Amino acid sequence: MTDFVLTHPAPTPREADYWPTPFWVTNALLDAYPPPVGIDVIKPAIGDGAIARVLEERGYNVSLGVDIREECRDQVEACARSMLVCDWLRLCAS
Repeated sequence: MTDFVLTHPAPTPREADYWPTPFWVTNALLDAYPPPVGIDVIKPAIGDGAIARVLEERGYNVSLGVDIREECRDQVEACARSMLVCDWLRLCAS
């Protein structure tokens, strides 16, 4: 398997800070470190919902997704109960 960072072209300024997580990475982490079943998940930096979709498929409930970008709201709302468009780090600091 090749390294995504080494094979993906450098982001343009419009795409900066948008690095979707491949589904196999999330599945591998869940296999190695499964969170307790029945908890609500808050997913910061939800992006297009790639991690949230895997969590949903594995039976976890993503109750809230947070991201600074509005563009993927439709994709995220399909796998998270709600989405908040804001800066997660500033939200946590306040």
